[in-house]
Amino acid sequence: MKSRPEQLADQLQKSIAPIYVISGDEPLIIQECCDQIIAATKQQGFTERRIFNVESGFSWLSLLEANQSMSLFSERQLFDCRIPTGKPGKEGADILKKYVQTLNPDNVLLIRLPKIEQAAQRSKWYTALEKAGVAVVVWPIKAQQFPQWIQQRARHYQLNIDKAAINLLANQTAGNLLAAHQTLIKLQLTHDTQPIDAEGMADALSDHSRFSVFELVDCALQGNRTEACRILKVLKAEGTEPTIILWALARETRLMAEVSFGLQQGISFSELSKQQGIWQNRQTLVKTACQRQAVSYWQTSIKQAANIDKILKGGARGNTWDALLDLTLRLTGQPLLDVA
Repeated sequence: MKSRPEQLADQLQKSIAPIYVISGDEPLIIQECCDQIIAATKQQGFTERRIFNVESGFSWLSLLEANQSMSLFSERQLFDCRIPTGKPGKEGADILKKYVQTLNPDNVLLIRLPKIEQAAQRSKWYTALEKAGVAVVVWPIKAQQFPQWIQQRARHYQLNIDKAAINLLANQTAGNLLAAHQTLIKLQLTHDTQPIDAEGMADALSDHSRFSVFELVDCALQGNRTEACRILKVLKAEGTEPTIILWALARETRLMAEVSFGLQQGISFSELSKQQGIWQNRQTLVKTACQRQAVSYWQTSIKQAANIDKILKGGARGNTWDALLDLTLRLTGQPLLDVA
């Protein structure tokens, strides 16, 4: 069954499905959907959660065997299966289809996927999962919907924000849900129920954006390697989580690859901007950056981002911050040289 993020809470209250597939390119919404599922299943007695990270060397049979065996610690389990590439491969596709055929009422399967193409959504493994459970596709918030999304979040946090302040936050964060969310959390801590006007929002954004991962990305895309390196250094000193930095860099790297490939195929940048949800105030920046290098350059950068993810999870050797610096410099489109 297909569903939307805003419908998930009501569905979880009615019943727990044997399978949930959450996909999209908005980490904040995906994480919130997964948190709802984890909380709801735990309340229904699925007290043990087992995490399956699908990476190099992963045994798909381990998922099937776990579903068919009784847990030693609890009767009911939640299998949290994370597929960062969005592609289970032939073996994984076969195992997922077998899983659907051998559902165990004592287990719930949660699958996390990045944004996947329409062709993948029509694949046999995906349609089998969708038919047996609930598939939630997280679509990007459109520009005209973003102020309303911020307003709803502000109400949730009991913030008193006027329309001018909401529009300022929407324009400043340009569709980045995580940045807007972090700003609202900060305002909740600093302003409580006090009214927040455009001036108060400007002060909050000025302080927040000084060491923002989004400023890091924009500086890199501008080709300003010196400033990008400085921002990365400050983010590290300020204790910013490497996972957040990697998410921002990897997301932009994927965008560069997709836009570059589209341009190579003869698709106009205007059309690509609509497809990828690129905000107007970033279109010149993105277009200039993606044209600096060939598609293969950005595809290699995606592989580098995937390797950093492995380093963070302990699946590969390397220094996380050195690797993040390399990826940042790749976004500048300039040769990777030693940078003080």
